[in-house]
Amino acid sequence: MATDEARSPDIPAGWRQFLSPGRVAWTLVCVGLVLDVATTTVGLSRGLVESNPIVRGVMVHLGPLGAMVALKGVVFVVGVAAWSRCPAPYRYLVPAGMAVPWLLAGTANAMLLVRAVG
Repeated sequence: MATDEARSPDIPAGWRQFLSPGRVAWTLVCVGLVLDVATTTVGLSRGLVESNPIVRGVMVHLGPLGAMVALKGVVFVVGVAAWSRCPAPYRYLVPAGMAVPWLLAGTANAMLLVRAVG
């Protein structure tokens, strides 16, 4: 019977826990969220326009930063609730489903900002 030590003899136990799939997945969610909000905020301040009509509509009422924090906050809370109730084999699909679009949006925003400056 194999143990974690037998499968990963070169990785100390503390690092295995630190680099657990759950921590990595939720870290990517947080990085994607911050990247998307930051690049969107900078882009809007430089004259670019939000492409999502729903977000644009909420921005009218809450302002750009308020709208992004409110909408992403709701998604984050729903994601954590769904993650906590998902069966173990499928649990990491929830943060992946949040991280991928936010990371892609933040990357696309960053590329637009680079083009706008250059």
